[in-house]
Amino acid sequence: MSSNDILEDLYKMTHNPLDKRHIILDLDSTNVETHGHQDESTYIYHYDTTGYHPMVLYDGLTGDLMKFMLRKGSEYTSTGVVNFLEPVLFSLRRTYPKAMILSVAYSLVNTMKQLVLPKEFSKSRMSTLRTIFIKIAGKTVSHAKKMSMRLCSSAPYKEAILKIFENIHLLALG
Repeated sequence: MSSNDILEDLYKMTHNPLDKRHIILDLDSTNVETHGHQDESTYIYHYDTTGYHPMVLYDGLTGDLMKFMLRKGSEYTSTGVVNFLEPVLFSLRRTYPKAMILSVAYSLVNTMKQLVLPKEFSKSRMSTLRTIFIKIAGKTVSHAKKMSMRLCSSAPYKEAILKIFENIHLLALG
């Protein structure tokens, strides 16, 4: 049994098909820095380091690791993505037939960095942005036709979050 088979089994054991309405696939490549001589380790220009360039898939709602593939450092970000995702999508559709399966795309993240993030965060990696802006303590409040988000008064990035919402609103106004 492979590591990915174990991850798939764990995911199915912890997510009831009757309760699962949405699955957001967060696919990304990342850097695993190496030192010394390691097979398949090469220089990665994007990260300015030597290492591997694995592809990883997370559940964007829970942060659960769903699948990974170790790749040599010279692999381009999207190399092998179709073969990587096809079995996952097939399995998810079979196991969670009522769930809406969505994807978070790197290009969407990059576009959002350019259009709505405050300038000081435009060079941040996705893992940093996820920690700062997605995993935040807050509460969504619904009133009639309006939904709002209440943040803790001591939220460390409260001003940046408000700026993001303002920028999104300006984009909507076009």
